[in-house]
Amino acid sequence: IIDSKCSSMASTGSSVAASNGKSDRTFSRGRGGLGIDPFKTAVLFIEFQNEFATEGGKLHGSVKDVMAHTKMLPKAVQLGEEVR
Repeated sequence: IIDSKCSSMASTGSSVAASNGKSDRTFSRGRGGLGIDPFKTAVLFIEFQNEFATEGGKLHGSVKDVMAHTKMLPKAVQLGEEVR
């Protein structure tokens, strides 16, 4: 699991300090999809639970504005169709 501190470090090429003050991990910048083999690559859609994504779900009210603003669901459907 990558926490928010690690993922922000990944985009800058920085390192994360361990409790002893020394870096325990170093992240390099991404390479923009170089070397992706479509026969060995998967797209994972994570956290598409009805509680969030479905109108009437217990947590839908907390995320519906962001999902609408970013057009998350239509973009996810489009991506799924494109990678098939």
